[in-house]
Amino acid sequence: MWKPQFGVLPKYVETTVWGVTDKRVILKQGVVIPINRIHFLEL
Repeated sequence: MWKPQFGVLPKYVETTVWGVTDKRVILKQGVVIPINRIHFLEL
């Protein structure tokens, strides 16, 4: 679950993680989520 920005409800996605940098998580098709926005991760 992640929250894209202030005032917006959290989003939930099930996908493959393709890569991780020191500040971002890279998902399928080049979608990038900042790590500080991730609230919950289930492996």
